[in-house]
Amino acid sequence: MDILFARNLGEAGLNCLLLPVFNDKKAFEYVPELARNLPWLQNSPALADFRAKKDETALLYGPPEALKDAPLPRLLLVGLGKRDDFKPQVLRDAVAAGMKACLALKLEKPGLSLEVLPALAGAGKTAPDQAQLAEEAVLGALLALHYREICQTPQAGDEARVEPASLTLVGPASATGKDRAAVAKAQAVAHGMKLTRDLVNGPANQVTPAYLETRAQELARAYGFSCTALGPDYLRDEGFGAFCAVARGSRTEPRLIILEHRPQNPPKNLKPIVVVGKGVTFDSGGLCIKPAANMDNMKTDMAGAGTVIGLFAAFGEAMRTDETLKDRHLVGIMPCAENMPGGNATRPGDVVITLAGKTVEIINTDAEGRLLLCDALTLAQQRWDSAALIDLATLTGACVVALGEKTAGLFNNNDELRDRLMALGEKCGERFWPMPIYDEDLIKGKTADLANAGGRSGGAVFAAAFLKQFINEKTAWAHLDIAGPARLDEKTAICPGGATAVCLRTLFELVKQGL
Repeated sequence: MDILFARNLGEAGLNCLLLPVFNDKKAFEYVPELARNLPWLQNSPALADFRAKKDETALLYGPPEALKDAPLPRLLLVGLGKRDDFKPQVLRDAVAAGMKACLALKLEKPGLSLEVLPALAGAGKTAPDQAQLAEEAVLGALLALHYREICQTPQAGDEARVEPASLTLVGPASATGKDRAAVAKAQAVAHGMKLTRDLVNGPANQVTPAYLETRAQELARAYGFSCTALGPDYLRDEGFGAFCAVARGSRTEPRLIILEHRPQNPPKNLKPIVVVGKGVTFDSGGLCIKPAANMDNMKTDMAGAGTVIGLFAAFGEAMRTDETLKDRHLVGIMPCAENMPGGNATRPGDVVITLAGKTVEIINTDAEGRLLLCDALTLAQQRWDSAALIDLATLTGACVVALGEKTAGLFNNNDELRDRLMALGEKCGERFWPMPIYDEDLIKGKTADLANAGGRSGGAVFAAAFLKQFINEKTAWAHLDIAGPARLDEKTAICPGGATAVCLRTLFELVKQGL
């Protein structure tokens, strides 16, 4: 969908205009053009029934004789709820609800009034600026129309999906450079989030480690990144013992994929932000096999790697309009493998040697994500002196038990990095909760330096403590356990269920702002 700009309704040529409204119904005074050209609006019966609750919509038509020369045939009100409760994500979700209504009505040329943004900027407790509101509105529109690809054969009589071809932002403010930059940023982030969702939702027989390598190589060619993919022979010969232990039971070959954007003339003191994403393209649990119920959802266990690919897609798109991003140094590392119970699979009780030289006793083959990550984190520190090293993974069900399905666990060894991630997450509408790591939480093996799992209690904390053993003291590190929010069963305003692409916005903001 294209994002267009128009200074007024006559120039826009719309068949519908979205107008965000608080429950006090004060909106028309913000857009004088509506009252001037469509005086019938405030007497519309639909307006009397509209309560402007969050995500509520109301379609307003005028009498036929009044519409003959009018610049707008219909107005779609989208509810924002109470003015005091407003935050930017409320506008995002309201616009998303409006775009879904346009989709249902097969309206191909909707618009959104930007003249209401100055009034919204002063509402609520967060005091967002106008550019941030424009970004949220466009992001909501783009994500609302993204849908899950379903591998079903079209049937006779199925209606064709008619999406809006464009969204026109209407008002004098749409001509400002700051608003246009915010819109371009929203388009880039939405592009990355949709790619992540498609990858994570994809069936595991298609989205393999080799497939993720192909998509990473495509990004490299499109945006000028470097891309390296390390295969099973290299991983075995170079000592990635923990990584290889996960992949042994599958006939599908593993890959360790590295994407990097390096500035052409970087200053000597520039350090990269390094993001490591867990990429288990299907997790059966290995020999410690998972219960059959809901095992189909284990295709989403590569959400960390999918998010890294989406982050680079968003970054590459954003570089087209934001020259400052070309001076950022960004590295993405994706350890990708299947965890299967084949004849060569790793057994409980086996001992493996990690890339760092530490030995690990495999207590539970379903605690495989930390084995991929520990070798990838070691590689990251061997090759790059990073400004921040962040890993994200659908790592433990215990984190879901502790924090629910909408909050990611945040473990760290650096308070400044923790605070930045928390603040940026709040701005982007992504929730993180700081979690502890204690020395006594480390699980030592009976026949090795470490054990990869313990008992039922404190699983998320034990996993983080395990990873911390592979982090150098001087490395600013954060571990994001996204097992809960990486996928949702319920539909939301901006997600049709399934993969969410959580953390991508927060990480993009961190890269954009720098450290």
